[in-house]
Amino acid sequence: MLASGSKDGTAMVWSVASPSRLVPLHVLPGHNQAVGFTAWSPDDRRLITCSEETVRVWDVQTGRLLHVFSHHSQAVSCCAWLPGGRRFLTGGTDRLVVCVDLDAVEAAAAGGGAAGGAAGTADGRGSGGGGGGEPGVQRWKRPYRVQADAENGLRRFGTTRDDMRLGLLY
Repeated sequence: MLASGSKDGTAMVWSVASPSRLVPLHVLPGHNQAVGFTAWSPDDRRLITCSEETVRVWDVQTGRLLHVFSHHSQAVSCCAWLPGGRRFLTGGTDRLVVCVDLDAVEAAAAGGGAAGGAAGTADGRGSGGGGGGEPGVQRWKRPYRVQADAENGLRRFGTTRDDMRLGLLY
């Protein structure tokens, strides 16, 4: 399968089974601006789409919207799944990195009690935008003492397979 983002605020999931043509499987609507970044989960069952200040998580088989997150104050420009496929990172032009734990988010939504929401900077120097007590969400401003360019913010990052390192591109 292939995912694409569009200027009209939609993303599409395509079948690439036939080498001679792409077959559309799902249109994923809902963003108010262009979808500038997509990321497949490690098991290829979910897809993240990023646009404006929102991140959407989709079930790839059904095309059903699973979650909408609005943790950024400006455009979300990059995202990456962590190796286990239950957590992901988002970054944006607001220079904020957000880590979302889907297990904690889903447990809280199902009434499973408060699950450890946390907020703070990765370097331990203080609050980075507040977690608001939101289960499963951590936010870091100025991650690892690296300041993003005020005009461009975060453009891309990736993680290592052992879930121990994060690379940032400003």
